[in-house]
Amino acid sequence: MPRKGLSVPEALEVFHHLHSDIETNELSLSEAEYIMSEKSSLSENTDIDEEVDDISVPGPSRISKVT
Repeated sequence: MPRKGLSVPEALEVFHHLHSDIETNELSLSEAEYIMSEKSSLSENTDIDEEVDDISVPGPSRISKVT
């Protein structure tokens, strides 16, 4: 069964390749869809036994004390 969504490293790669609001060369919707479908096809080819970070699972909080 193929995984849904992107792994954390894949999502970070997509995020780092996004254009900022101040850039004049914006991606069109079709280009963005192409990038996402390309990433999706890459994630389907990964090993199912690969360890995946599930960011939806709550973990211990790391709140620092502010004085």
